[in-house]
Amino acid sequence: MPDGTVSTDSSHPTNAAAELRRKQVDIDEALDTYLDPNLGRITLAEWVHIWEPGHLAGQAKWAAYHSHLRNHILPRFGDVALNKITRQSVKVFVKSLKAHLADSSVASIMSLFSLLMREAVADRRITLNPCQGVKVITRRPAERPTATPTQVNRVAERIDRRSEQILVLTAAYTGMRWGELAGLATSNARLSDGLIRIDPDVGALHEVAGDLYLGPPKTADSARDLSPRRPSATVPRRPAPGGDRQPRPRHGVLRCPRGVPAPLLRVTPRLATRRQR
Repeated sequence: MPDGTVSTDSSHPTNAAAELRRKQVDIDEALDTYLDPNLGRITLAEWVHIWEPGHLAGQAKWAAYHSHLRNHILPRFGDVALNKITRQSVKVFVKSLKAHLADSSVASIMSLFSLLMREAVADRRITLNPCQGVKVITRRPAERPTATPTQVNRVAERIDRRSEQILVLTAAYTGMRWGELAGLATSNARLSDGLIRIDPDVGALHEVAGDLYLGPPKTADSARDLSPRRPSATVPRRPAPGGDRQPRPRHGVLRCPRGVPAPLLRVTPRLATRRQR
């Protein structure tokens, strides 16, 4: 140290034990494998504060990260030192999450937790990632049922607005995601040759912290051209009360009154109402 004192990474009951530890430290330093124990004594909350500025992620991913940290990870481990987070405590944490969350949600939370601990290992603060190998999904997910053409048309028949009927049919016959439907632009819907294009840069509508914006679809492979199959039945035109004619939108294809994207009016009515004003 600058004042001439010598620091130690641990204490030992005998001189022989201390000498053995000194030799181990010398070997680790020579092999560049020595870990300063002080680096692992910071809390997980402190580590998140250090890690966050250097991590690259999109707005939607950061929104999910902050939610997982705020609601699940930091309430349990925020005050725990990195080198005190054990595999057993992680397993108990996973079990408690699975008691009230779906497997997919638990997997998302643990993916972030494991990332934080893996980065701590890479930063030479701890030797092992306690999350590695901890099972999250312990049962096979049930197979998702697929609606038949008749069922799809029955659903559409119960909808008053023609634009929302089209929304249901388009989703059923293309497999487009919710954000892809909401963000579909007129320029990417070529009715003359039956082609729908999911743009790689602005092919999906995203909502983060109440803000709506157009951005890339969920994955790179999601940017694609679609040629919907012809439905096996025709949904009868049934105008909504007050008429179904709406001004032709300049940008979005599937719109509701006052220009709100149709899917968002159903999913987040509070947000849709605010944006209409």
